[in-house]
Order: sequence, then C-alpha cells, then structure tokens
Amino acid sequence: MRITVFRVEGMHCEGCAHAVKNTLTSLQGVERVMVMLGEGKVIVAYNPEMIGVERIADAIEAIGYRVKR
Repeated sequence: MRITVFRVEGMHCEGCAHAVKNTLTSLQGVERVMVMLGEGKVIVAYNPEMIGVERIADAIEAIGYRVKR
C-alpha cells in the first residue's frame, strides 16, 4: 500500500468532499480516502500495482476540481 497527499483546489463544502471521496473510493485499487477540506488536501491509500497517481488525479479533475501537480 502507498499513501499520497493530493493538493486539490475548488473544494468548498462537505458536498465537494463527499463527491471526491465517493469518486476515489469507487476506483479499483484505492483502499482509503481522507479529505481535509479546510486544508485542500486529499490523502489516498492505494495499491500501486492496481492504480497510479496520475489515474487518481485524473479522476479528481474529471469531476471538476483541480489537482496541483
């Protein structure tokens, strides 16, 4: 398991946090997601043999948020 912290722009409310968490937990290989709304961070625990950082970032951006890369 690997843990990566993503800096995410555009999350303003609990609904945003919920959307990001639901999107990421639905991805195969993602094991845990913690959204730190006030800090603009998303912490993701995942299996690097099943999914990579780029795919996770792309999923966040696909629902309308910006990942600082």
